[in-house]
Amino acid sequence: MRLTGCKAENIIGYHLSSLYDARETQMHQMPQLFLGIAIKQGFHENKSWWTRCGEDSFLAQVIIMHTANHAGNFAVLAWDISRNKRATSELDNMHRRDSPLNE
Repeated sequence: MRLTGCKAENIIGYHLSSLYDARETQMHQMPQLFLGIAIKQGFHENKSWWTRCGEDSFLAQVIIMHTANHAGNFAVLAWDISRNKRATSELDNMHRRDSPLNE
């Protein structure tokens, strides 16, 4: 559970919403929506804000897979893409700043 910094026993068996940033769960009910899509389609991929054991938030690329052999169970793969997002934003800002349209 390197990504979240939590121990396995603090994550495995708990609802997926415990990994999401509180803003995602309270305002948008995103985890529940994502689980519903995964049940219907077999999986769901999204980018959303997660939390590191209740501390800082990070942008995650998430794949939720419904495991057909265990009703109600899901497998979740996630990557921290915060650095990628910052790098892309910085690159976009450089391109806008250096664009010939700005002259």
